Amino acid sequence: VVSRRVHATAAAELGAEGSAYPTLGPDGSVVAIVLRFGTGHTSRPPPIGVWDWDLTPVDRPPRLLLSEEFLDLYEFSRDFRDRTVYGPADFFTRVVCISDLLDLDHKIKCAAAEDHSTGTFIIRTDPGNLRELHYAQRCIITASGLRLRGVCRDITNIDDPARLHRQLVENTLLGEVFDLHGVFGAIGDITYPAAPIVLKWLTPHPRGLGHGASTGQTPSVHPDDLPTVIQMITAMRERPHEQATATVRARRAGGGWMKATVTARLLDPRISMSIAVALVFPETISTTEES
Repeated sequence: VVSRRVHATAAAELGAEGSAYPTLGPDGSVVAIVLRFGTGHTSRPPPIGVWDWDLTPVDRPPRLLLSEEFLDLYEFSRDFRDRTVYGPADFFTRVVCISDLLDLDHKIKCAAAEDHSTGTFIIRTDPGNLRELHYAQRCIITASGLRLRGVCRDITNIDDPARLHRQLVENTLLGEVFDLHGVFGAIGDITYPAAPIVLKWLTPHPRGLGHGASTGQTPSVHPDDLPTVIQMITAMRERPHEQATATVRARRAGGGWMKATVTARLLDPRISMSIAVALVFPETISTTEES
């Protein structure tokens, strides 16, 4: 922490002294400064989480780097902190409102140098806690390529906590509908047909699905089934208001593959031609050791 006196005009409003606290990114470098003005601050400010989207891949989804403080805000379990690079679903599947997901995803896909944005979104952490996060992000050019770097803080207690639950009524209803029909549901990104990924599971993901596949960190489709998936994606784009169905294998935790019938269609072609919603029917799920 560094303390400095501020200009007299600012001092009249904020106090005579200010303290600056560095916010570190995933690589340990300083990416932001938290300023606190006035006397009486004896403890560090609440933690600031940092995300860093690596936008340099041109034929696959962006890579995601997360600070330890971000993982704490999201309340990642220790079992999910076993790597340095994360996938889109690590970020998005905990975002509760689909409209927030679509907005954040759009800003990633359209990011250009010096773009910046701020906003809020609601998450449900791994233990089931609801949190509202306020964020600011900026797209920058680094020695490693284009990056979309964001910082966020928890503002749940600043607002009315009951409002969060009221905002989630539609999402609760959606989950109940899936549960009543006994199906799994997911929102997927088909920007790259050879590497389709899950952005958000609308239900718990099928038991036994591979760790990388369940988080969107790695492509999960069996290589022999990839032509079928590409054909399915092509059909959805050519007939955006119709559904497409295919039986495919996905990577299973511990090795082998899981087979399931998937029915999908574009979520809303007026919003995006690359975001689809899919249903996975549990009665067709089976495990196989075939390669």
